[in-house]
Amino acid sequence: MKRWAHLSIPLLVSSLAFACGGSDGTTDTTSGAGAGGTGGGSSSSGGGMGGEAAGGMGGTAAGTGGMPETPGYTVTPAVSWHNPSMKASVHFAPLDGVEDHVLAELGQATTSIRLAFFNIRLPEVRDLLIAKKNAGVTVEVVLDLDVQALSFNTMADELTQAGVNVILVDNDSASESTMHNKVAIVDGHLVMTGSANYSYTALNLSDEDLLTIDDATIAGRYATEIDELIAAGQAPSAPYPGTPAVEAWMGPEDDLETKAVALLDNAVSSAFLAMFQLNTSPIVDALLAAKQRGVNVIVVLDEKQATTPGEDADATLAAAGIPVVLALNTGNDVAEMHSKFLVVDHSEVLMGSANYTNLGVFFNDENMVALHDAHLAARFEGKLANLLDTYNAPAPSSLGLTTGMLPVDFSVSNVTLDPGAELVIVSDGGAFAMGEPLTGTSLSASLEAGSRIDYHYEIRHAGGTLAVESGAHTFTVPYSPGPYAVVDAFQP
Repeated sequence: MKRWAHLSIPLLVSSLAFACGGSDGTTDTTSGAGAGGTGGGSSSSGGGMGGEAAGGMGGTAAGTGGMPETPGYTVTPAVSWHNPSMKASVHFAPLDGVEDHVLAELGQATTSIRLAFFNIRLPEVRDLLIAKKNAGVTVEVVLDLDVQALSFNTMADELTQAGVNVILVDNDSASESTMHNKVAIVDGHLVMTGSANYSYTALNLSDEDLLTIDDATIAGRYATEIDELIAAGQAPSAPYPGTPAVEAWMGPEDDLETKAVALLDNAVSSAFLAMFQLNTSPIVDALLAAKQRGVNVIVVLDEKQATTPGEDADATLAAAGIPVVLALNTGNDVAEMHSKFLVVDHSEVLMGSANYTNLGVFFNDENMVALHDAHLAARFEGKLANLLDTYNAPAPSSLGLTTGMLPVDFSVSNVTLDPGAELVIVSDGGAFAMGEPLTGTSLSASLEAGSRIDYHYEIRHAGGTLAVESGAHTFTVPYSPGPYAVVDAFQP
């Protein structure tokens, strides 16, 4: 039975809204140089030229003084989700600007922010929460009592003094058990969750993974979990009817270990695990059994955790012929390979706050997300490629992975081009450094397995550039066969 200690400053509600660089809404029509109509939609100008949106419909900008027409284009505001149908994206520290992403999403809140975190130490998050509270947004922060009792953790006191509702909870179900969640709910529908606490090291230096999803049902499950934490209660989550594309489960009440074991037991071709800490026997046994069935199993563990006295999962797996990469993150003295994800058969992912340890699956307050989606699985396999390359793993080909040039299709979902205008993809070095025109709004390319590209789109015509994106996109090509489809939204 759990006993809970509370520090309560008025209880607040939750909600959440997302902005990966844009937001769903009215059509944004942008014309090239020349005169444009005035309208009710929002607008942006292309390359410093252009008119305003005309009621959500666009056309070709008229030439003046006998000059040739400059082609127009239309951009419909849209979030650049990694999977637009799920309204979901994943970002990875240290390369993907996770701190900026988190602050941008929290900054979009208009009604409520609810956080449940093992620890928060980032001053920028503190300042943002206080500013939102002062602006009338309902802000509620749930933190682990024991962690906040440490002398160097002052976040609870600082937020409380600023009038933010802070609730400290104590999970005492085992001697070292904690409230280990890392989840944010914004405006009741946007969720950010994963392996990272809100600290500078976690968001900028450690290896971490973060899911952002705009889904009121998922947000509702997390809201229920936060309510239970506050009320010192615990009940299994409601079962899902069928198998939705994304599922959220809470620990320990939803038996997270069984879900990991079941996924491994059903693996057919591949099982890739990146885990800060691994010591639960059923999961180790499931990895061994998958290897014996002929599944390509690769494991990445944090070196400092794996070599702690008493930890022997790495040796057990290696003795069975499973490649085990021990990752020593040297970003600073406390940086870690802190990821927590499992990818099976290039299409199934488990990720979240839980380590695969006895504490993590049986005692801590945790959460786990199941993603049944090849697009997002490819993103996690891209992170795996980065881990293998960063931490001096054996050559990918020796690990049974795919190397060489792989097919990657890029498409832009929210741009309509007039004749004479073209989309161009431009990368920071590498494949598209000189700019590669798309055919309409799509491009089929061949990229090297394991390579990462940081890129943006431009809209051009024969006379010059009409528009350049304000943001950037990234993609790391996995060491897996593909093909890969990357769907982006142009961010004016």
